[in-house]
Amino acid sequence: MAEKWAERLLEYSSGATATLCLAVGHEVGIFKVMSDAEDSITSQDIADKANLKERYVREWLGCMTACEAVEVTGDDPPKYYIPESHKQFLRTIGISSSLFANYATRYDAVKACFHKDGPSGVGHENFPGIFSVFNEMRVVSQKKNMEDELLPAISELLPKLESGIDIAEIGCGTGILSRSLAEKFPNSRVHGSDISDQALSMAREGSAAKNLENVTFEKVDICNIPDTMVAKFDLIVCFDVIHDLNDPEKALKEIRRALKDGGYFVMADIHTKKERTDIVGDMGACSLYGMSTFLCLPASLEQNGGIGLGAAWSRELAGELIKNAGLKLIRVNPSKQSSCLFYHVCVKN
Repeated sequence: MAEKWAERLLEYSSGATATLCLAVGHEVGIFKVMSDAEDSITSQDIADKANLKERYVREWLGCMTACEAVEVTGDDPPKYYIPESHKQFLRTIGISSSLFANYATRYDAVKACFHKDGPSGVGHENFPGIFSVFNEMRVVSQKKNMEDELLPAISELLPKLESGIDIAEIGCGTGILSRSLAEKFPNSRVHGSDISDQALSMAREGSAAKNLENVTFEKVDICNIPDTMVAKFDLIVCFDVIHDLNDPEKALKEIRRALKDGGYFVMADIHTKKERTDIVGDMGACSLYGMSTFLCLPASLEQNGGIGLGAAWSRELAGELIKNAGLKLIRVNPSKQSSCLFYHVCVKN
């Protein structure tokens, strides 16, 4: 019998296969067809409703049955269904599995970065499909994060937000949080910025669809803000951004420049424990380091000279960079939804 550590690694291999199939089920619409079905249905029924090839659907169902993502009856031919209590979670995990599946598209490019004579990094723009995944993940989580965690972390600012202040989301991506803030506080003015043209295009489309007049989007390099942003904002938010940057300390100093005196900065970012000996057997840390290897580290090192924080940087290091940037850290609130997410609330002295 294999030792426990070897058995565990074999389980991870099987789990990786299941993850890819979960992503497929989400992206080609199988989970939706099964969730909408009022009763158990055959593989042919699923294929017909989703406009797919039955033979591929049947093979996929074998994987999903074995990992207990779907249930099967003893009929001939077998029929499949998703229990009502499982549907919402399968939708969520289907979205996150699409993120992991995106790793495969960049596998060769990231592998090349390991070699001394290889590229320094790989930017997200080289694999634009990731923006749709990011957007879908944010649609599911961002508004809840805002209501349940971001706003309570800055509760003293709520009266000002209601009456109207200048807000910036730096590294806004597809603009989910910026639009949510604009909707929540119609008297405030929200400015979203990002370096990605594709993400900004999606952000503007989303704003136009909701006829929001108090939110704007602009292409800005966070490490070199324009003069129009200096001392302009009462509140700046960065959500899951700083660790991806080539020069995070310079970015934090530029954020300080963009704040008005007494302005607030909230850095929501992910962390793991500082010492490697403290993460042995921690699968949350395993996931963070794996994600960082394929997404965050290559993005931050795409330009030569980057320090390469990675997604699994520590809270201690975050505190050091915030202090070096001249910002005063007044509190750190842990997320209730994710054990690795923290809200660093700072003010400009």
